Amino acid sequence: MRVVMDLVEPYFESGRDVTADNFFTSIPLAEALLCKKLMLVGTLRANEREIPQQFLPNLQRKEKSSILGYTKDITIVLYRKTEKQLYFYQLNITMPQYMKTKTESLK
Repeated sequence: MRVVMDLVEPYFESGRDVTADNFFTSIPLAEALLCKKLMLVGTLRANEREIPQQFLPNLQRKEKSSILGYTKDITIVLYRKTEKQLYFYQLNITMPQYMKTKTESLK
């Protein structure tokens, strides 16, 4: 987490998106970046402690199916691509005021 925070420090308070791979992406990092007005998009490792119980690997889920979980600021998408490649977790954290501004500008 410290490495990412050091790299994006010049962009604090800018409202930009940060994209990270599963080595760096975590929910605590996403929350820390949100406090600095940055948004995070990235893949999560399946063994992250913060992944909700309902999102843990389950062989009963169909291929090419998705599950969406969200809170006020965080969205997690679980996608099962094939029988062999079990799961893909994506984390997206967005500032509510940014979404409102973006939506209004599309009208």
